[in-house]
Amino acid sequence: MLSIKQGDTFAFKAEMKNEDETPMTGIAYKLKSQIRDIKNTLYAELQITETDDIGTYIFKADAEITKSWPVTKLYCDIQYKDADVVSSSETIEIMVERDVTKDE
Repeated sequence: MLSIKQGDTFAFKAEMKNEDETPMTGIAYKLKSQIRDIKNTLYAELQITETDDIGTYIFKADAEITKSWPVTKLYCDIQYKDADVVSSSETIEIMVERDVTKDE
């Protein structure tokens, strides 16, 4: 489980590999990742950036976006598409906590 405070930048790194353990690259695969609650409400479409390490990506939501996330458990996965085959990663749980110190 990941955790974040409202209004903080949310980011995590993931190494994406094929079934044969070769790295997935942005050229061959279309990646998509969203943040939703248990009721399926969409809170964010994550920005996805490939790093210098082939097959490793940063998934990110800016602080301005997370400011409106509710204090609850949210969910995320990584969907990847190769031609007409669509697959998804395991579900990632994200605990959103109330921010105490605020930039007002």
